[in-house]
Amino acid sequence: MAVNGLSGAETQRSGGTSPPGLFANPPIKRLEEAVDHAHMRGKLCRVVAAWLAVFAAFTGFALQAAPAAHADTGADEALFLSLTNATRAAQGLQPLATDGQLTSIARDWSAHMAAAGGISHNPNLQGQVTAAWTQLGENVGEGPTVAMIQDAFMNSVHHRENILNGAYNYVGIGVVDGGGIIFVTVDFMDLPGGAVSAPAPAAPRTTTRAPAAPKATAAPRPRAATPATAPASPPPAPPSTVPPAAAPVAAAPPASHSPAFIQVLAELRELDQ
Repeated sequence: MAVNGLSGAETQRSGGTSPPGLFANPPIKRLEEAVDHAHMRGKLCRVVAAWLAVFAAFTGFALQAAPAAHADTGADEALFLSLTNATRAAQGLQPLATDGQLTSIARDWSAHMAAAGGISHNPNLQGQVTAAWTQLGENVGEGPTVAMIQDAFMNSVHHRENILNGAYNYVGIGVVDGGGIIFVTVDFMDLPGGAVSAPAPAAPRTTTRAPAAPKATAAPRPRAATPATAPASPPPAPPSTVPPAAAPVAAAPPASHSPAFIQVLAELRELDQ
């Protein structure tokens, strides 16, 4: 006998699932998240590509900032000779032929200047040349390119006089790479009769001096020292058939020249005085 109707109703429920009460929690079903592997691979590729682009840009900047190495000094020597003879031809002067002994002397002196880190004249030039010369001259310089050094020579009075001296008929040119900077020695000779020494061996293609740390105060600039002309040795040779060309007064550099070149040229002209 039921004492309470509510208790009877409760006892009659059997089987099935009881409905959730007021505070009951619904069952939780765990869902498996799908992984998009193609999307992940694409994202990884984009990240790698971005890093590679940054690395390539940095590497390109470093290569651009580094000084260019002059691996083929023989080609630089040939270019100096070509520019010199072209300038002489424009003035109606005979071209200069290369002399093996002069070339070897010039290369040795350029190596000396590169090791010293500065330019100077060879004080033993007259004693080192064994040919029966009547006149010797020398141009020395340093700079980043052949063209810039040659341009500085032509804008310096005494260096221009050596290049346009009609008495000279032989030359020896030595180029050495000193850590990305060209050191050049150009030895001129007046040799009557044209009996010259055998050609010098090919210039080495490797540098002879480890690159020096760049100076923070100024960038390397081309310079040239005042040329040294040796006195004629006895007995004096007959006068040359081609009179020495008078060196015209060096004109002001064109406006296209950089301020650095103009400053270097001013230093050269001061040495010429």
